[in-house]
Amino acid sequence: SICPSCVYINSKNETEYHAPNSTWTDGSCKLLKCELTVNPCYPQNTSTQITTDHIICDECLPGFQRPPATDKECCPPCEPKPDYSIASEGATCKVATTKWDKIRTSDNCTSNKTYQHTQCMGYCDSISRATYGDVGYVSTCTCCQPYLTQVENVFLQCPSGESRSTKFAIIKTCRCRQFKCVSEPDKSGMKEVDAQGKVFESNPNNIEKRSL
Repeated sequence: SICPSCVYINSKNETEYHAPNSTWTDGSCKLLKCELTVNPCYPQNTSTQITTDHIICDECLPGFQRPPATDKECCPPCEPKPDYSIASEGATCKVATTKWDKIRTSDNCTSNKTYQHTQCMGYCDSISRATYGDVGYVSTCTCCQPYLTQVENVFLQCPSGESRSTKFAIIKTCRCRQFKCVSEPDKSGMKEVDAQGKVFESNPNNIEKRSL
């Protein structure tokens, strides 16, 4: 056993024991820490207490809703409501911004700064043109995608104590672009710049791990 230690009953009604200054999660939306504190009844001794940090997700844009949290992801991406149609709003392709917030990965690593969260949203044209032969028609579909993004270097702190670095894109402008069915995001024709406006090439999915 660990003495002193934090005794915690998790959401599955299981008893856990955690050493002082250790952190752990209970589900994907709750981060807990075991801290040492002075016992006023016994000033010469120390006791432990558990502090809890609840992750609060951003509000979804009008017409969108967030799926329930999973064991691995507290804030799944917002999805259109079943009865919502972007076309019916008569919108054009543009940047939609939400409040500034920290970046949280699926395994609860959190950035040490807040960033502007953005997305492209709006209506783009699609055309199906009748043609000859067995095919019958030819379709051209466009969708609202980023055109200019500013890429920030982000440092993350994980519940395990591990420190990571990654990149985070802030969308500056959007435009309607032809949709391509590919396994990776299609960045052809898209510009990426750093905080000073310098154009560069990067892989925003790359996450580097650093030892403390």
